Amino acid sequence: MKLGLELLHGLGAEAEFPGGGFYLWCKAPGGDAWAFAREIAETSGVIVSPGEFYGKASPNYVRFAAVQPTADLQTAVDRLGTPSGAG
Repeated sequence: MKLGLELLHGLGAEAEFPGGGFYLWCKAPGGDAWAFAREIAETSGVIVSPGEFYGKASPNYVRFAAVQPTADLQTAVDRLGTPSGAG
């Protein structure tokens, strides 16, 4: 989960450690979840879901599911140049 936060923070998104589960929700910088999801995919190779997939209440958010092995998440963070332990 910490690596997911590093990845999102590295892209300028505000996200907080969740109280439970393995999903991170963050508001898309600029409010365009689709554009932010595309940026994350192009920059880090990570796929996130635009919030509107999950209902009308979260169209400006993306959902990051921290379900990949730690090594894969670390690779994505490294692609962004965000040092592990930051954030």
